[in-house]
Amino acid sequence: MRNIELPSELITHIYSFIDDKTKIKKLPDIWFKRIISSDYQYYSSKMKRMCLAVEERMLNILIKQGAFNIIHNMHSYNIENIIHYTENVS
Repeated sequence: MRNIELPSELITHIYSFIDDKTKIKKLPDIWFKRIISSDYQYYSSKMKRMCLAVEERMLNILIKQGAFNIIHNMHSYNIENIIHYTENVS
């Protein structure tokens, strides 16, 4: 079936009915697996796994406690710091 040559207009028409962004549209409030802090870059390669595990555990604890405002604040703060860090390094 994949080897059938179809006109590009027909392919475009078929794909116009497919919504390929359903996973993005239905994201939960907390969709990330962990909260990565800016000190992540200072760990050695062996310690990064431990750092990620600790941050994943911390996120799960905050979710269980219902501290969504704290999670969003930490996440946005860390993203801002990463952006400022990359701008200063470049």
